[in-house]
Amino acid sequence: MNSIKFIRLGKVIERNMEQISIDDNQTYKQVKVRLWGKGVQLRNEVKGHEIMSAKRYIVKPNQFIISKIDARNGASGLIPDELNGAVITGDFLSFNCKVDLILPEYLFWLSKTNWFIEQCVKASSGTTNRVRLNEKKFLEIEIPLPDIQQQKVVINKINNVVGIISKIDSELNEQSELVAELRRAILHQAVQGQVVEQEQNDTPALELLKEIEVEKKELLKNKLMKKPKSLPKVTCDEIPFKIPENWEWVRLGELVSKLGAGKTPLGGDKNYVSSGVKFIRSQNVWNEGLNTDDIAFISEEMNTSMAGSIVESNDILLNITGGSIGRSCLISSDFDIGNVNQHVAIIRLIDPKIRQYIHKCIISPLFQQEIMNVQVGVSREGLSMTKLAKFLIPLPPIEEQERIINKVEELMNVIQLLEQEVMSSRNDNTLLFQKVIQQTFQLDLLKEDIMV
Repeated sequence: MNSIKFIRLGKVIERNMEQISIDDNQTYKQVKVRLWGKGVQLRNEVKGHEIMSAKRYIVKPNQFIISKIDARNGASGLIPDELNGAVITGDFLSFNCKVDLILPEYLFWLSKTNWFIEQCVKASSGTTNRVRLNEKKFLEIEIPLPDIQQQKVVINKINNVVGIISKIDSELNEQSELVAELRRAILHQAVQGQVVEQEQNDTPALELLKEIEVEKKELLKNKLMKKPKSLPKVTCDEIPFKIPENWEWVRLGELVSKLGAGKTPLGGDKNYVSSGVKFIRSQNVWNEGLNTDDIAFISEEMNTSMAGSIVESNDILLNITGGSIGRSCLISSDFDIGNVNQHVAIIRLIDPKIRQYIHKCIISPLFQQEIMNVQVGVSREGLSMTKLAKFLIPLPPIEEQERIINKVEELMNVIQLLEQEVMSSRNDNTLLFQKVIQQTFQLDLLKEDIMV
């Protein structure tokens, strides 16, 4: 590309207008175009009667497709062979490349550049929630276009670089998994008593349980907790591994003054207000802590009507449904007040001193695997409070709990640094790709000619 020339897209591609009549009894493939050039995939297969349209556009391999809605977010690509004959809605534009002027793969790689996405942003218009790509403006975009032979050179160069970058990506994915596995291993060893030494002067966990039982009776006497259902004794065949002699196996329900899920107010998000009592949903609950970036709020009156699910300082929250099931966070000691919906459970410990260790236990492989094992319902996407109360906890002496927490935090800080290094390398890899592709298309050069 020694002499870079620009030509309008409308000169080298033409809109695919081929349509088919939808047969109610026929099965059709539908297309999904992922953001940021991540590919064109099968969305699903549906019967004609589910499409609710008499006609649909049909696509073929190597056609260029772009989303009107998300063109500004890099949603474009080429139709793969496996989507031959798939149908698309009017929210997508598909084009045939004039292959004597432009190779489909050349346009594909060009569409993955930041420059191309910026052009799509400029060619889009509308209100905040209705921004759409304007087809006429899109076809007026002027792209760098060498002759076919030079296009092949560009394609080969990019494919070679992509091969190297893909290999680096694979290695980074392996590193990410190793770091995640290391995190799980540390937590698993922590709840087995293998990350710190046991000390003879530690007060046995049995004494801690006796203190908790005394406090429980006091809470019941003062009607500060409901009388819990009796729990079965821990049996030998339930115990998954051996623990130190001064530890005890105990059920979670024996350690709590409250164990219950929230509820969504009648009317759902219509009850949300701009400020008020924090309403915590599953997307706010993360193992690293409570994320309040998109926290919802409910009124004081609504919170009062949902008194059974009020969140207090020192509580532990646990996601009990959906894809984030098992995620858990500690509520800080200076937390004021909040409430939760039905996807989040409140775990309130009788003795808050053990909360940090219990949280580590909850996010450990031991507890997480048990959650996967006992989900309720046909969809296996829910955790009942009855079963949660029966979960086993390997409980160490209070002194050892403190040593375990300190050691685990020390190790997790090291892991966090490793994760940051992997993320930095991944970002560098992305920047490398953009730099190479930018230079390959000579997009950093001024236009030498515009073909009209």
